[in-house]
Amino acid sequence: MQMERFAQSREQKIFIFPASHSRWKKAKGTRNIEIDKLLEVQDGNNVKAPGLLMYTENMPTTVLSNLSTRLGIVNGAQGKTVAAVPDPSGVFFSLP
Repeated sequence: MQMERFAQSREQKIFIFPASHSRWKKAKGTRNIEIDKLLEVQDGNNVKAPGLLMYTENMPTTVLSNLSTRLGIVNGAQGKTVAAVPDPSGVFFSLP
């Protein structure tokens, strides 16, 4: 709901990308969930699976792991998004 309010206040669209995680903690449940079922997985669920990335320009973000300490891209660092870079080998779906 916060994302929706943020995007509406700036007259922006929300883009939804299926996301895969490159780092896994101890996974419980299954990782093989159909994309159309991802919206049914609630926060805090034991299922550790690819999720959905909801994106709108300039949304606030927080880094959840140390990616580059030299650049200050560390766990807890806050910023804002400036672009989404989809996987070039991915498939793009558009709704009418």
